[in-house]
Amino acid sequence: MYAFKILTLLTALFTTSLAGYALDLPLRATPDKVDQKLKELDGVLEKRSVYLASRVQSLDSISSIIGPEPADSARAFLAMGKSMASYSVDQAIDHLKNGMEIARNNSLDGLHTECALAIASTYPSNGYIAEALRTFNAIDPEQIPKNLYAKYYCSGEKMYETILDFYSNTNADTKFYEEQRSKFRQNAMKYFAPESPEWLLREIKQYIDGGRLRAAQVALYDIIHDLDDTHPVYTEATRLMSKCAETTGLEHDRIYYLAASAISEIKRGDREGVALHLTGQQLFSYGDIDRAHSYLSKAIESIPEAGAQSPRNEALIKTLMTIDDSYQAKMNNNILLLSILIATLVLWVVIISISLRNHKKTVSQLSRERHLVIEANNAKETFLHKFLELGIVSTQRLVSYRKLITRKIGTKQYADLFEISKSTKVIDEQRKQFMTIFDASLLSIYPTFVEELNRLMRPDEQYTLADNHLPSELRVVALLRLGIDDVGQIAEVMSLSVSSVYAYRAKVRNKAVNKETFDSDLMNIGTASPFSDIP
Repeated sequence: MYAFKILTLLTALFTTSLAGYALDLPLRATPDKVDQKLKELDGVLEKRSVYLASRVQSLDSISSIIGPEPADSARAFLAMGKSMASYSVDQAIDHLKNGMEIARNNSLDGLHTECALAIASTYPSNGYIAEALRTFNAIDPEQIPKNLYAKYYCSGEKMYETILDFYSNTNADTKFYEEQRSKFRQNAMKYFAPESPEWLLREIKQYIDGGRLRAAQVALYDIIHDLDDTHPVYTEATRLMSKCAETTGLEHDRIYYLAASAISEIKRGDREGVALHLTGQQLFSYGDIDRAHSYLSKAIESIPEAGAQSPRNEALIKTLMTIDDSYQAKMNNNILLLSILIATLVLWVVIISISLRNHKKTVSQLSRERHLVIEANNAKETFLHKFLELGIVSTQRLVSYRKLITRKIGTKQYADLFEISKSTKVIDEQRKQFMTIFDASLLSIYPTFVEELNRLMRPDEQYTLADNHLPSELRVVALLRLGIDDVGQIAEVMSLSVSSVYAYRAKVRNKAVNKETFDSDLMNIGTASPFSDIP
């Protein structure tokens, strides 16, 4: 026995010295592994109802053992209470109380003691500390059979561990409970085969209590990879590994092994497990609010009883409420951002609409101006055509006139020449054709000439055209507008006297609204910029 203890001590020291090396092995969880494990947890969580149904079915099979024999009934209630502890604490306590009652009434001392030990280790899960201690201390270890020693020490160990968990976040003095837990753990180890999962788990807890976290992590790594994930020791080992990782600052390992523990709890059909709650709480602190809310919402389903007084349950509800507040704040922020986005979009729509409208007006204006330019070009072509036509006709007439004179001179018809020279027919026809071309050309180049001139006139003195022919006074002011300010030239072109030209000019000026500015207003006709109306 002493040799075995020395070997155990040497093994612990050896594993502690190699801990730094071991931590470089696959023990460390990478972000990819964490993400993969969380996805695995998501998938398992979707099937949680299946695992719970399987657990209920197994519990129902135990209840079928209840029969007319008191011993069988007491054993059935004991088995159901112990199996139900991780599913529903209150129901487990009720079953154990029934078993105790049957065993006491039928003087089944051994079964009564087993039920009392089980209920004492279960009470603290719901915060019934005083009831647990009273029930456990009522059992005299000197009076129980030797075959119950292992259960006695294991129950005491579990009870004090649960009490310490209850007081873990309080200022209560827990030194006594720590000493009792250590004592009962050491005694319990004597009843397990060395190197068995149960024995190793308790040894690892001793490492943790003694501050030898690296040795604990190495040993836990071996247990975790040797056991199936539905083994009860696997569930607790992964949770302890996460606790060690938190202490040593390995954040990815903490989440990875918490998720692994939660997966184990779900597969085993545990409702009262803490790993899912702790995983959700940890993810919330890391900012993964969606997953945290999902996990904690599922975890809170494990607290259906109003009598559950565990601080863990209170912390779970508080954390979930905090997440709900975060969700609400996040929702309010999203609503605010959405409102800002909508307002921005509306503003952009308004700006774009105004721009499109202005663009449409600009395009329309440019289209009108383009039409005016085309019309002006057409007017110029028309004017050029008329000018060429006038030149050709004038040339033809001069040629004919020259031939006529040459023929008259050749035949010595001097009398006819004298008559021809006195006639004004040719000149009148030429002047008439010039005036026709002048009217058409002016109205083509300045299509708004008369309209703009009428704006300068009094309402009752405005002009209207007949067959697009200008009256003589308008021809006079039109020539003045075109820059021909020599009255003699105007009189000669129009076959008028100089006094008649002055008279026509005065006649039009007298009809104007503002006589003093009429001359300058006349020169401004047709000078407005084609793009003056463009916004």
